[in-house]
Amino acid sequence: MKLISTCAAACALAFTMSLDAQAEDALNHIEDRGVITICADPYNWPHSSSTDYPRGFDVEIFSQIAANNGWRTEIYWSNTGTRGGLGRALRNSIAKGRCQVFAGIAIHPDNVDEIGEKGLIFSSAYLGLAYIPVVDPELANVATLEDIAKHTDIGVAMSTAMDGYLIDNGIERELYLGNRRVLDGLRNRETKAAMVWAPALAIERRRHKESNFSLVDGFEPIVGLRWNVGAAIPQSETRLIELVNAELANMLADGTIESIVTS
Repeated sequence: MKLISTCAAACALAFTMSLDAQAEDALNHIEDRGVITICADPYNWPHSSSTDYPRGFDVEIFSQIAANNGWRTEIYWSNTGTRGGLGRALRNSIAKGRCQVFAGIAIHPDNVDEIGEKGLIFSSAYLGLAYIPVVDPELANVATLEDIAKHTDIGVAMSTAMDGYLIDNGIERELYLGNRRVLDGLRNRETKAAMVWAPALAIERRRHKESNFSLVDGFEPIVGLRWNVGAAIPQSETRLIELVNAELANMLADGTIESIVTS
């Protein structure tokens, strides 16, 4: 029994060592080929898209990391919107070694558990997502949601978390089917203010360049209605994780990410 236990321990140690060696191989492999492969959702514009150009925030951000290190970027598209959702997308892509990084995942407790089950970990956050107020220019000086509500009913996509928040707080609302129609209503002056999911503004800008909306300066996104975004990386890839986190920190500090998102 002692011999078996010793052999089992030795085998386990050898297996761990092989994983550690493999962990070092990801960055070595990237550097040897001069290519990093990014997984992303093909249908999640403005974050990522296989048909639009530019390819989206997430792809551009990680392409910039590649450029900073003298690498090229390849993309492996993995749809998170199918049956099985994020878990299936991860399982069929990064978990099978199709890419080294899966970009553009909300750092939400459910997602933390999902990626952890697959031996992945989040990078540092590089984007923040939230419901934000968009108003007619005449309301540009208001400061809070409560102030906005004194002037107009607030447009919102029905049956969303934001809709529920307005109901719970007794704020009158104008209901629409989806964020696109919310912004249509604001543009057509059916309402003078709306609470929309931030990425919807990029889509609106592409659809209607003439839209004349104002954001509310200094608005603090509502707790529980805001999430950060990061990338999933295998937990064992410590050198790659450190490099990605350092690059993201530098790009946040020097304004590169802000420039990508707002351009």
